[in-house]
Amino acid sequence: MMTLCFHELMTGNIEVSKVIHLQAIGAEAEIYEVALYTPVSKGATPDFQRISMLSASLQLTKTWFEEMDAQPVTDFGMFGFPQQSHLSYFTITLYRLATLEDPYWDRRLVKQTVDILQVLDRLGDKFSQVPIASGFKLDRQEGDVFSRAGRAIKQMKLSWEPIINQALGGGNNLGTDVLDASFWENLSFDIAGGMNGWFSDMLSSESDVSLSTI
Repeated sequence: MMTLCFHELMTGNIEVSKVIHLQAIGAEAEIYEVALYTPVSKGATPDFQRISMLSASLQLTKTWFEEMDAQPVTDFGMFGFPQQSHLSYFTITLYRLATLEDPYWDRRLVKQTVDILQVLDRLGDKFSQVPIASGFKLDRQEGDVFSRAGRAIKQMKLSWEPIINQALGGGNNLGTDVLDASFWENLSFDIAGGMNGWFSDMLSSESDVSLSTI
């Protein structure tokens, strides 16, 4: 008997708004989130349950970004709390999946499924296009928040690119050289409680966005 994911059941049976559909994908992704923080098994055989959960997380992340990418540029100018929270959540989730050190996890498959660098490029472009597409007229010298967000996302892409490329190159010391365990321990995804501070700061700043500042 074929089973459908929650967000697929919603789409197939009732008319739902795009926001609710994206929320459903995010809620489902949280179920599999634990696999991202489970220690790598030291045994000779893979932890099939963990790998299965990581794969499910990857597919949901892909679906969420595809849904976002399909939205018109003008929708990016009306981002509310749910979209901001999940944009933060899925960006970090995708980064973790793309750099996860596990001998049984295929990081090249992550790139083939959804390329985080391409995702950041497209997001940066869309945010930058919001003012013109929406007809905003702003005369402030520092520019508008959407253009600043677009530039900051592009900067984040440049900052993350060497790390992603190193992960694809098979470096075994990535986690030690790039981030220590305390980073992931202190990073929480409280969607109900609010958007991650690092992402909020990034959207209002054009400073260099590197992992050391997250």
